[in-house]
Amino acid sequence: MKILNVNFTFNTIGEKLSDELSNLKELQKRGHTVATVTTDRANYIIEQKRLKNELFLNNDESTPIDIFGIPVYILHSTIPSLGWYCPNASKLANNIVKNFDVIHIRNWYHHLAIVFYKAALKHHIPFVFTAHNSLHHMGDNKNLKIPKKFLEKLYTKKMINQASALQSLGDSENKEFSKFGADPNKIFRIDLGVKPEDFEIIENTDIFSKFGINKENFHYILFLGRIYKKKGIELLFQAFAKHRPIDLNIIIAGPSTDDYKNELIQFANKLKIANSVKFIGPVYGSEKAQLLHHAKIFALTSYGDIHPVALLESLLMGNPVLITKNCDFPEIEEYDAGVVVDATFESVYAGLVKILKSDEKLEEYSKNAKKLANDKFLFENKVIDYENLFQFAINNQKN
Repeated sequence: MKILNVNFTFNTIGEKLSDELSNLKELQKRGHTVATVTTDRANYIIEQKRLKNELFLNNDESTPIDIFGIPVYILHSTIPSLGWYCPNASKLANNIVKNFDVIHIRNWYHHLAIVFYKAALKHHIPFVFTAHNSLHHMGDNKNLKIPKKFLEKLYTKKMINQASALQSLGDSENKEFSKFGADPNKIFRIDLGVKPEDFEIIENTDIFSKFGINKENFHYILFLGRIYKKKGIELLFQAFAKHRPIDLNIIIAGPSTDDYKNELIQFANKLKIANSVKFIGPVYGSEKAQLLHHAKIFALTSYGDIHPVALLESLLMGNPVLITKNCDFPEIEEYDAGVVVDATFESVYAGLVKILKSDEKLEEYSKNAKKLANDKFLFENKVIDYENLFQFAINNQKN
């Protein structure tokens, strides 16, 4: 198959490929032709320009650049606040979509998505849509708020119903698709996956000493991920402040804006827990693996998520988890791998008390977490699912 991936962003995770790029590489290995279209506002591409990489400084939008062995078309976005608007997107889309068997549109409410959706229809090329939680309105990106209302009225329902297949990342996304009238027979549930080899601690890092932490005596709850309002970190802080667990701390790891980080620091000060909270910024590779390995529990008290990758990673490392129902992860209760609560202060507090009540139970949660990750979320099992998804889309278009 010839597969064209379309997404406004193109990022790596430290030195590792993202789940999206790893899928493309695996599809290549299995004999498929792949390419991707993105914008020059993606973090990886911005960084390459900052480093004066000539390949990215003199980019011809009509010619793909080889990045990690993947042909990548990079379009210049002139108005990021308007869904990363790219003036040459339509020209490129109409020139290249007919060279592919299937188009995979990732995320919605961005300019590339609607342009390639329309081009796929025009040239009778089947397309697959993966929402990646973009249909959920909680925590909208500021660059999506303007086009979202416009697209909701004009395109979203039509696009979902005209897609040859839909990829869902969780039960709540199935419901979102159903709200727009999607045919349930064309919804494929394919979760994100994790690779055990990515979490081997291949070197001892100074991640703990760098922040003045004695890892043998410093017990902590770990939050790992992008730090913004939707993640509900304030709920965790409030519950922690009320419970005041002895000899336990919170580590917040992940990228954030200075403004929101300062908000959280002020909130921790107000709750008188600032001495128990450490912000350590983004972590990758062995640093991330070490943080997960030593964590007492992993917490994600989010207001809205669908099977977040950080949660999959924590399960793989055997972390008991405290999460909200909004994370759309019923498997946690199915496998007894942690505690699932509502996204309210009272419920998070009760969940924190429950999960910390017994070290013996924590051991049981830990074993179950590893089993869940290995049973259901290994990356190696996902590639065949994608092949089946794309083949269904192609066959569905013919029918």
